[in-house]
Formats: sequence, structure tokens, C-alpha cells
Amino acid sequence: MSRFIDNLSFLINVQKMAWKSFLIYRWQAFIWLFADLLVILNSIVAITVIYTVSSGIPGWSYFQVLALSSITSMMFGFVDYMIAPWDVAQRLRRGNMDMWFTKPYGYLTIISGGFGMVWDSAGFMSGLALFIYSAMHLGITAMQLVYFALLFITGTAAFLMFFVMMSILSYRLFKSGQFINNMESMLSNAGTYPLSVYGVLGQLIFTLAMPIGIAYYYPAEALFGMIGPTAVAAALLLSLVVIFVSRKIFYTLLKDYSSGGG
Repeated sequence: MSRFIDNLSFLINVQKMAWKSFLIYRWQAFIWLFADLLVILNSIVAITVIYTVSSGIPGWSYFQVLALSSITSMMFGFVDYMIAPWDVAQRLRRGNMDMWFTKPYGYLTIISGGFGMVWDSAGFMSGLALFIYSAMHLGITAMQLVYFALLFITGTAAFLMFFVMMSILSYRLFKSGQFINNMESMLSNAGTYPLSVYGVLGQLIFTLAMPIGIAYYYPAEALFGMIGPTAVAAALLLSLVVIFVSRKIFYTLLKDYSSGGG
């Protein structure tokens, strides 16, 4: 318990310092936050055009797809706020992480909470605003909302853990964070639409190999009443498995780390 409190205190203090550093240049901070707020307009425009010129995605209404896109924005906003994978890989390559690893905190705590992008909090907030707007046009019960919250929180935690692990893997394989950067861009675009549009193979890939589905798609299905308690329990179990496996691989990859480039 004492170690948990110490690690939690570290996370909180790191966030405080990050915000203080970010807000030193207030106009720059405002511009970056505002720009990140506008990113979600890309999804809104794309979805609106699709549902204007066609009948849309089979089985999904306009507001359901908007809500789905908003869930993706919230998830990536939180993940990017916590960790910038490219920066972590670059710091490992240059040896800038060495001084952090001497501190009395877990490696996972240091990497997953100390090197994010605070301005991506705006991405989360814009996603939340769109989510509330979309939900107001959908008949959502209290139980569906509970199922959604449970799957979204555990799924996002699992995806964050997966991304932390992939940032280390990107460093070990390529000595660069470009690989994980490209993966994030691809997954962000993929998360705008239901997994069903990618076919059975695509759904398996985005559920098991690159598990973005557990963070946005299955929580959305639970929110809209498309899956029952058994499927919710299965999605929850899958998220826990991803967390456990990603954590195990993360520490395995860092086991023989010596210093920059090693």
C-alpha cells in the first residue's frame, strides 16, 4: 500500500509540473488546446457527409456513429495525455530515461504517466462534449450506461498498457518511435467507424492484435444495447488479459536495458 501511495503521489506531482510548464506560455497553450479541440471536427464532417450522401453504415444510426467517434476521441485523448510513445522511444535511445529509472518508482508508473502531452486533454474534452450531445439523441438506459462505463474504463486502461508496451517494443526493434506513431495514426482513423465495416478479419485484428476494439467498439455496443451481460463480461475479461500480457511483455523488454541505445 505504501508503494502504491508513493507511485500515485509521483503521478500527481508529475502532472502538476507538466501543467505548470505548459502554461508558462499562456497564448501558446491556449492555441494548442484550441487546435486540439478542433480535431474532432474531421470526424464530425466525415460522418455527416457519409450520412448525407448515402444511407450510412448498416445497423448504425447517425448519432450512434457520432457517439462511437466521440468514444475514440476520449480514449485517445486520455492515452496521449498519459504517454507520448514516440517521445519515450527517443528518450530511451538517447539515454534520457536513465536518470528517471534511478528514482524509487516503478518503471511502468514512470513511463505511463510522466511523458504525455497535456494539451491532449482538450481532445478528451471535445470527445466528451460530442458524446453528451450524441447521447441526448439516443435512448440509453442506466444499465447500458453502467456497462459502457465499466468497459470503457477497463478497455482504455488496457489500450494504454498496450501502447506503453508498444513504445518499448518500437524502441527495441527500431530504436525509434516512428513505428508506434504510425500505428497510432492508423488506429485513430480506424476508430472512427464500427469494427464491422472491416470484416471478420479486421475485427479480429483490431480486437486481439491491435486491441483498440476493447476501448471503443465493445463499450459502444454495450452503450447501445447491442450486446448482453455475457458479451460484456467477455469484453471485460479480454481487457484484463491485455493488461496482464502487456505488463508482462513491458517488463520483459526492459529487463536487460542498460542505458541509451542498450
